[in-house]
Amino acid sequence: MNFAYEKLIFMAKTTNTKEYEDKLREDAEVSRVLGANLRRLREISKTSDGWKMPFAWLARITALSRSSIWRFERGDGGMTVSTLVRLREAYGCTWDDLLGGCESNIVKERRKFASEVVREV
Repeated sequence: MNFAYEKLIFMAKTTNTKEYEDKLREDAEVSRVLGANLRRLREISKTSDGWKMPFAWLARITALSRSSIWRFERGDGGMTVSTLVRLREAYGCTWDDLLGGCESNIVKERRKFASEVVREV
């Protein structure tokens, strides 16, 4: 391989690695916010009998393990869309209640672009 080609590959890997690390940080932040929302919703939600919602009850009605729910509330690990749907239904909340504050950089960039367009007009 020639030196220029090797340098180009190295630069591409470095750029992709940085972008990948940025995405991992963004994913971690979204998971952290979602986890905080899940914890808040569980703490303010009541069972049909009027009791505070315990992990065991939530696990039973969502068919998730208590450890999975605990992990999601800590912001560890992703979950499937069907899991999000089951949790939303269990809490009886809106999507905004569940996902409020979960924004990717795409949303932030879109807002920035929209505000720049408005200023130019």
